[in-house]
Amino acid sequence: MQQLLRGFNGTIFAYGQSGSGKTHTMLGPDSVVDAIKNGSDGISLEVQRMYGVIPRAIGDIFEDINRVVEAEHAQIELSVQYLEIYNEKIQDLLSKGLNVGSQDLRLRELPNGQMIVTGSEHKQVQTFDDIFLALMYG
Repeated sequence: MQQLLRGFNGTIFAYGQSGSGKTHTMLGPDSVVDAIKNGSDGISLEVQRMYGVIPRAIGDIFEDINRVVEAEHAQIELSVQYLEIYNEKIQDLLSKGLNVGSQDLRLRELPNGQMIVTGSEHKQVQTFDDIFLALMYG
């Protein structure tokens, strides 16, 4: 997570058979998902202890961002992208036109070696809740 603030991109990738526990690992149990749907205000410590990878990573990111902004009076932009890869097709889960197969998304490598998905949506976020809203939308 700390490398994000040094300009590196990050990806959280879950792969596996249906029912194998990807959602549980990435988000946490149903009580966490319900709390996320209702917003982060007032989520109990008991529920926070059950957070999966994504809520923990988001918390770490915002903790680091707040520290940098306070210490260095920096401005930081944060955006999220939410993609599904299924049957070798890439689907943008944040796209407004959520018709499978209607998007022309392609994986491209830039001259500097960076991999990008062209035509995908990047949503600007400023808070924990903004990310959770994007996650629930997708």
